[in-house]
Amino acid sequence: MIVRRGYNSARDPPIRPPTESLGNTTAQAFNGAVRPFLYALGVALLFGALSLGGGFLFDDWPLRAIVRGEVPGVHHPLDVYRFVDGPADVQEMTARGPFPWFTAPDLHLGFFRPLASALLIVDERVFGGGAVGWHAHSVLWYLALVVVAGLVLARALRGPTLALALVLFAASDGHGAALGWISNRHSTVAVTLALLGLWSHMRARDDGWRPGRVISLALFALALLAGETALGVLAYLLAWELLGRDDVPGHRARALAPTMILIGAYLVAYKIGGYGAWHSDGYVDPIHEPLAYARVAPARLLSLIGSFFIGPPSDVQLQTPQSLAWLWVVIGIVAVAGVTALLRHVWPALDDGERRGLRWLIAGALASF
Repeated sequence: MIVRRGYNSARDPPIRPPTESLGNTTAQAFNGAVRPFLYALGVALLFGALSLGGGFLFDDWPLRAIVRGEVPGVHHPLDVYRFVDGPADVQEMTARGPFPWFTAPDLHLGFFRPLASALLIVDERVFGGGAVGWHAHSVLWYLALVVVAGLVLARALRGPTLALALVLFAASDGHGAALGWISNRHSTVAVTLALLGLWSHMRARDDGWRPGRVISLALFALALLAGETALGVLAYLLAWELLGRDDVPGHRARALAPTMILIGAYLVAYKIGGYGAWHSDGYVDPIHEPLAYARVAPARLLSLIGSFFIGPPSDVQLQTPQSLAWLWVVIGIVAVAGVTALLRHVWPALDDGERRGLRWLIAGALASF
């Protein structure tokens, strides 16, 4: 139920209990949200159509060689994202390519993405050298991502706020690498499954949907098998439990316990398996290199915010000289100032449910970085 504006507690009964979140049922979540979904899907289809002619790029070629079995003894078929595993690999790749001579001798790049690897194997067997088929597969995942993101957003926002948020999400150039670069599809798969897990968790908690607890945990597990990007969505889960609901701490702890155990087991397995990234300028692992991560995190966060609202793409920052790094920081600061001013302007016009929704969404976005 929607909170009426101008509610007077002296004469009117509350339209919904204050502990309920906006969009308390699935039917209510879709109320008035059909048009924003159609707009967002139209944008996603347009971007997807533009990506179909992208062909194979960069890492796509060696990953295809691995899944075809043309690099025997180097990688397991479900572990194709283990790029560099120690000094021996660095020495060989420096001597024979593609690494330059100044590559750090102890560079390590290895990511646990067996589900994403399996999807590459399927593509190779179904489409072979037809890159359009691979890209069409990525487009389907992107459409699913937009739909699932809309399901989550519709439980926090409504009306123009929902429409703006969903269309901005679908049109974000930050999704370009995941959509147009086949090797990076893992992030779309991981986030789609994790967001669907978040939505199932919200339904279980808000609507009493009992299967949702088990389904949510299973989806989070699949998301982590697709890629570590899923951990960012779990930050939204924490933000929703802490800021999106009025609940006693004990209930929150019990609701979060299974997922926290899953994350702990995943991180332990990740560590034991030797996965992670270190001694790399592009990838900075907060577990293995916490000081380096803390040093670059503020500028990169501002770069991401600036890229989302203003542009240019944040990935360009890594390709520019250090002397121009300040430019992305300035763009990020301008974006933060603009969004803050916009929120201050519209905040009085929002009802309590939308304000609560924006609080946990903003907190989740910042924590997911």
